[in-house]
Amino acid sequence: MKRSFTQVLKVSSMSKLFIPTLIMMLMTVVSVGWAQTNPEIKELTYTANSQEIFVKVDIKDNLILSPIPLEDGEDEITYLMRVESLYIALQNAIAFGDPHEISAAALAIGDDVIMEYYYLDDSEKVYLKTIDNKPLVKVKYWEYLINGDGDRFPNWADLVFNLPEGEYRTTTNPYTGSVSQNWLDNVLGRYLYVTVTTIKDGTLAIVTDSVHIDAGPIENTNTGLGYRTIQAAINAPETEDGHTISVAAGIYTEEVVVNKSIELRGAKYGVDPRPSATTTRAIDHISEAIIVQPGTKNVVRITVPGVTIDGFQIKHNSNGGSDAVRADNATGLVLQNNIIVNSGDEGIQAVGTSDLMIKKNYIYSSFGDAINVSGNISGSNHKIIENEIYNSLS
Repeated sequence: MKRSFTQVLKVSSMSKLFIPTLIMMLMTVVSVGWAQTNPEIKELTYTANSQEIFVKVDIKDNLILSPIPLEDGEDEITYLMRVESLYIALQNAIAFGDPHEISAAALAIGDDVIMEYYYLDDSEKVYLKTIDNKPLVKVKYWEYLINGDGDRFPNWADLVFNLPEGEYRTTTNPYTGSVSQNWLDNVLGRYLYVTVTTIKDGTLAIVTDSVHIDAGPIENTNTGLGYRTIQAAINAPETEDGHTISVAAGIYTEEVVVNKSIELRGAKYGVDPRPSATTTRAIDHISEAIIVQPGTKNVVRITVPGVTIDGFQIKHNSNGGSDAVRADNATGLVLQNNIIVNSGDEGIQAVGTSDLMIKKNYIYSSFGDAINVSGNISGSNHKIIENEIYNSLS
């Protein structure tokens, strides 16, 4: 498994990679004040199924990716800490923008190809994370660059440090062991940026490119951001009252608590589910957005006014005695075009909820009431109309 320098610099693992194998091969960095040509990102692609980011970069100059020199009398632990501090020093120098400090920090590291993966949040640079939650910044200690012949650079095992100019590729996905499953969650619906910085003899050359990451099956249509779960979409700080969350077909095994005044649109938004209306919809069909929970839990719980839920299948998959949909003090609630299946108790339970609209839902096989309205309610706009109920047991 390839590691970022922030992973490698753990005392427990660093020595296994290049100490003491390379300890005698450390070379002195020499500056000749030479200016280099900017690298070029030839390809930057995203593959959703494998969660893979592929980068092909054209390095315009010959580089020597040798290890940072060992100082006299320096032990392993001290060396490892110093290597990490040198990269941090370069990052800080670039941030301050002093050319002399940048050059000095770059000379201390030696030739390198640094690849950063990040997104922008209100213009703030936010790094993607490695599998151990470190910033995803690839440097020469990753041995991550692969040429057209499949050779890896640098090659610590064979002491190959020379990197000829040419095109190199690198891939990042959970199967490489460098990042975790769903490592792109925070960038769904955003642009992912890759910055490549080459260092040669104390000079830097930098290029940046970006690729849009699809929002995926759950999208806040107001912000364009995507999420892995419905609850994550609701809880996101970017999701505000009045927003709409669109949910594609699929099975969502989660207990959804709607605590913002939003609209949830399922895959069958606006499509009448009632058999009497000769619907094209069917229970458990792959075209449905199905939210499922055991009968001991609510599948959907609404706790605020002004919520609309349209176009879902809401299902209990076992007995238990809980309502499939429960609303408490959710004034102005709209539930329409939903299929509610096998509820452990009430299909829809609305408590203290005024100005309620429950319309064109198909409620199939509820253990309790299909629809129950109770508590202290007021208002004159209650509408419970055109629903179809089958096999309600009370």
